[in-house]
Amino acid sequence: YFDPVALERTLTRIDASAATPRGALPLDRTQLVLVSGVGGLPGNPRGSGEGPVVYAGWQQDTFPAARELGEEQLRGSVVVVRYGPAPGVEGGRNRFGLGGLVAPSSPHAAVLLVSEGPLAEFWEYAGDIARNGSVARRGAAQAAAGQGGGPPVFLISPAAAERLLGRSLEGWREPAAGLGTFRYALTESRGEVEAFNVVAVLPGSDPTRAGQYVAIGAHYDHVGVGIAVDGDSIYNGADDDASGISGVLEIAERFAAAPPPRSLLFVWHTAEEKGLLGSEQFTENPPVPRDSIVT
Repeated sequence: YFDPVALERTLTRIDASAATPRGALPLDRTQLVLVSGVGGLPGNPRGSGEGPVVYAGWQQDTFPAARELGEEQLRGSVVVVRYGPAPGVEGGRNRFGLGGLVAPSSPHAAVLLVSEGPLAEFWEYAGDIARNGSVARRGAAQAAAGQGGGPPVFLISPAAAERLLGRSLEGWREPAAGLGTFRYALTESRGEVEAFNVVAVLPGSDPTRAGQYVAIGAHYDHVGVGIAVDGDSIYNGADDDASGISGVLEIAERFAAAPPPRSLLFVWHTAEEKGLLGSEQFTENPPVPRDSIVT
């Protein structure tokens, strides 16, 4: 019943510091969190880099600010960006919308998002992933590493951002350069994670169609324990994993009493919450011939 899913956990250590006109500024995990690959941001960032610090203002002002500063000041720079539109400016708020700032072709060395407003809660989530590591299918990180990544995206605390920039963020909208130099190096360590999908087959009652399968699935993993919400750190998986696995068990029990003509393939996936990894394993390496699964 166990179909192994080869996973690995990656922990990334950040070595970062800044040289400012006011002196050296070391930056640790209480001030800086790597968020590349988290929450929909592109993964596989460059492993190291450094550049002059540029304050680019608010996210939706970033490209006008880029034009104001000029290409020379932005090439190779580390840009400090604030989330969303500037106060008093109407604008949509997509998840991050950093576009060309984080593409592999980006001219920037790194992007620092100030952890304020809607990003304050995301800071806790990203920090939790940084402490516990990210999980992917085994070999995926190495394969991505050869594809050339964009600049890493870090969350920086407002207090650390102000120390880095040398002034208060309050009311600061206009871009500025000549604020110092930021450097970083990312070191990854990986370890294998044991995981498996649970798979069962109910043979069909019609010998001429028993070689065809109807697949019925749900996932059995859930978040488990995480950042406390209203003092409760247990993430109760009533929907969708508990209801899903119970539903598939009910279907299996019902059909076991009267098997249909085709065979039924029951799959309870793992690592759904880590990025649909168990179902990806199933679709790429099904336990029965792929073309025999009709639905």
